[in-house]
Amino acid sequence: MDTQIKSERINRRALIHKFIFPFLVAVLSGILIPIILRACNPVQQHWLVIHNVRNLRVGNEVGRYVRVVASVNGVNYAYPSQAVWATIGPQMCTERFPLPIKSSSYRVAFSAMVCPDPRAPVDELISQFLHEIRLSQIPTNQSVYGLYLIDKVNGTIEPKPTLEIYYAVVND
Repeated sequence: MDTQIKSERINRRALIHKFIFPFLVAVLSGILIPIILRACNPVQQHWLVIHNVRNLRVGNEVGRYVRVVASVNGVNYAYPSQAVWATIGPQMCTERFPLPIKSSSYRVAFSAMVCPDPRAPVDELISQFLHEIRLSQIPTNQSVYGLYLIDKVNGTIEPKPTLEIYYAVVND
């Protein structure tokens, strides 16, 4: 009988060493390692904050309504995000957009459409400038990005900016 008991003990130990112990290690590794890694290396979420748009033209001759597209590292964001058009001015709602995680810098550009009335034809505004923001510069102070009206007749860009976008890149 002693031999049979010893044999069963050896089989149990073998079972524990061969199956249960590796299973427990795998489960604990799968649970604990991600928790430890997140605690040691937290991912910082950055946000693009668009404050408002300013019309630089006297008399609002460019249009009262605007739709802005922000492009950050190739990801596009629409402002306003909850409506098609917003009335241009300092009363515009501030909106926050989550930026791509694990980027070493953010390349920010804007374009826009404006119109005098939501049912009227639109004018396009663009810029050839690209604002590069390194992680060490975040949070940024409020930045200004100028947009230039495209002349519909000859397809050229006007020499002076028509709109200014007020924005910042901030931490969580």
